[in-house]
Amino acid sequence: MIDLNLAVTKTFDRERHHRLEHLRRRFPELFVPGGPPEEHVLLDLAPFFFDKPQQFYSEAVFEPALDYLTRYYAQEPAALVVHFTAVAPEVRRGALATAYFSQDIAETPLHGIERRAKVLRYWAPWYQNLEWCLKETVSPWFWAVARATGEKSTLDGTPYLTARTRTLDKVPSLAIVTEHFDATVRNACAHGGVAVARASDVAWENTITFRDASGNTVAWSDDEFSLHLHGLLDACNALVLATKLFVLRHWAQLAPIYAYHALPADEREAYFLAEADTPTIRVRRADVGHRGLSEQLTIEATDTALTTEELTLDALAVLHRAAQFYPDVKTVFLGLKGRRHWPSWIRGPMAPLRAWAEGAVTLEDFLNAPDVELILLRQKTPDFSPGDEWRSGSPCARLPLYRRACGNLRLWSGTDNQGSNARVSRSQRFTFG
Repeated sequence: MIDLNLAVTKTFDRERHHRLEHLRRRFPELFVPGGPPEEHVLLDLAPFFFDKPQQFYSEAVFEPALDYLTRYYAQEPAALVVHFTAVAPEVRRGALATAYFSQDIAETPLHGIERRAKVLRYWAPWYQNLEWCLKETVSPWFWAVARATGEKSTLDGTPYLTARTRTLDKVPSLAIVTEHFDATVRNACAHGGVAVARASDVAWENTITFRDASGNTVAWSDDEFSLHLHGLLDACNALVLATKLFVLRHWAQLAPIYAYHALPADEREAYFLAEADTPTIRVRRADVGHRGLSEQLTIEATDTALTTEELTLDALAVLHRAAQFYPDVKTVFLGLKGRRHWPSWIRGPMAPLRAWAEGAVTLEDFLNAPDVELILLRQKTPDFSPGDEWRSGSPCARLPLYRRACGNLRLWSGTDNQGSNARVSRSQRFTFG
């Protein structure tokens, strides 16, 4: 076993408290008797106020979108549960896909890549995928507007954003949701209709031409393509945030549909796998099975941690997330494999893990609870890979750089002055990871 510096656990608890207090000040209506669990609020909202890249959502989309849902269901309260049950699968898929592409776009280095390759191999596929993300994330608004205007449209009957855009445009305040979407561009990206002008072309003006199967064309400069690409991404994040906040505000009615542990088994595992990774740990599998007479959640993961402290901190972050998704199991086992240490594991009963995850006890209390095993075997060799020399071995020095145990979210060490998130210049954005 290892001897973890328990002073670090106090930092965990302070950061968790700091984040909760910030959210409490901004959304006091969520922290009332009968409201959502604090940890659910933290896990759902913290990425949009503390973490990159999701904090760069579009305020211009978020505000009217949330306002429309609020006003519509204030007038049609009886439809709330029925409508949000219908759109739940698309809402969850859209949220997962948006989180994935937010990270993928932010983490993919494009400096030094030849212009034509950048447009065809990265920007065009991203634009097509973000159209799908927006189609999924916009489903609560599409459904509400369709019902309000008497349309007979269904979710299955509108598999593309183009049709849903026509419905949304009936509400002027929602037209901004799809302002960065162009059907010709989307179809060109999906079917090989993107032409990148070369420097030797007569009409060379840094132009990208999009042509769909019907012969319609759109010409954008590189800057315009980048603007619309990131505009779609920011709109997706804004809609995900608006949906999460709306659900949390109506937790009494919608908890049976949107609480993590209420998800269907296959969706719960997929959602957990997408959310559980940390910068040094990749979760490969999560299975619920029987160990003796009780159920155990078995998590298999690989890691690239350089030190035992780093491995411990990120492993605890994974366990914290597991407590939100699988609160009904008896025990949890997290197996870890990495090239710098022998196979290691953390095992413990769910009860003290949940107590810590819900803020009832400190992390130190959880680690000292009976039957909690934290077996992290020493490193095989002290080798370092190229590029690792910048990484500090001090857990306190590294802590702000990682998603840690308070919600498996990047700890935030800035001030409370968040300011507006509306379309921050991409040149001013830091990379994620």
